[in-house]
Amino acid sequence: MNRHSQWPQSPSMERQKSNAVAAAENTATGASFRQQIRRFLLRLNEGNAIVETALVLPILMMLMMAIYSIGTAYSNQLSLTNAVQQGAIAVSMQYDGGDLCQTASNAIVAAAPTLNPATITYTLVVNNTSVYPTVSSGASSYGPTKGSFSCGGAPQLSEGTGANITVMATYPCNLNLYGLSVASSCTLPPAVSTVPIQ
Repeated sequence: MNRHSQWPQSPSMERQKSNAVAAAENTATGASFRQQIRRFLLRLNEGNAIVETALVLPILMMLMMAIYSIGTAYSNQLSLTNAVQQGAIAVSMQYDGGDLCQTASNAIVAAAPTLNPATITYTLVVNNTSVYPTVSSGASSYGPTKGSFSCGGAPQLSEGTGANITVMATYPCNLNLYGLSVASSCTLPPAVSTVPIQ
C-alpha cells in the first residue's frame, strides 16, 4: 500500500481541487454559452449572402453587357478598317472602266461579312493628288452614300500622275444594355484608306 495515499489531505489542497473542478465547469459552461451565441449570430447571417447577391448581381451583369457591347463595337471597327483597305486596293487595280464605287463597296462587303451592308456609309475620292481630307481640284468625290453604292460616271484612273484613291466608310455602333439604347445614334470613327493608283 502506498503510504502517501493514507495521509489525509490538507484543507488547502481540497480547496484547490474544488476550485479546479469549478473552473473546469465554468470553462465548459462558458464554451457552451459562446457556442450558443455563435449559433445565434450565424442564424441571423443566413440570409445576408442572398441579399448581397441580389444587390450585386445586376450591377455585375450590366458591367459584363457593357464590356460585351464595347467589345463588339471595337470588333466592328477593326473589321471595317480592314475592309476599307481591301476596297481601296480593289479600286486601285481596276482599269477596265467598270463602276469604281461598286467595286469598292463589293470589296468592303466581301472583306467584312459580319457587318450589315445596308448600314455602311461609303465615300470614294478618285484621282486625288492631295492628302485626304483635302481634295484636289482634279479629283472626283462620290458619296457619302448609305447602303448600295454606285457611281456610274466615274472617271478613268489617272495612272502615273501620283494621284491617289481614298475610300472611306462609317458604321453605326448601336450600344444596347438589356434592350436599353445607351447610344442609339453613335457612329464608329470613319475608316479611311488611301492608296496610290497603280
